[in-house]
Amino acid sequence: PLLKTNSMNTQPQTIEEQFVPYEIALKLKELGFTEVCLACYKDTEGTQKIFPYVTKEPSNSLCSAPLWQQVFDWFRERYNHSGEVYVYSSADLGKWHFDIEPLKLDGERFTTPVKEGFQTYSLARESCIEKLIEIIENSKKP
Repeated sequence: PLLKTNSMNTQPQTIEEQFVPYEIALKLKELGFTEVCLACYKDTEGTQKIFPYVTKEPSNSLCSAPLWQQVFDWFRERYNHSGEVYVYSSADLGKWHFDIEPLKLDGERFTTPVKEGFQTYSLARESCIEKLIEIIENSKKP
């Protein structure tokens, strides 16, 4: 691998793992994600390959492959929802958690903590993004 994980499992092991998985990228596309990305996914006969391709709006046969941090920024800027991944410091020491915080313009803030602990940062980060997607999809339902 191009990168190695440290003892807290906070860094991806390969360059490809810097990007959200294909399934998440498709969901983001459905939510209107059209930010400039460094790479795209191409689905060829059921296999998704990632390759460098800097563009804002890839063709129908391609799907933007955003970086994880880019997705967190997009949810904060577009939908006023902030996600945070952290290690909880009490009984669940060593387990990763996440909070999602809707940011209100009137100054009111509240946090939706997730009680489930994850073994790795990567799992907590992916679960946080999945939950953000779920929240936004549900808010769009009539």
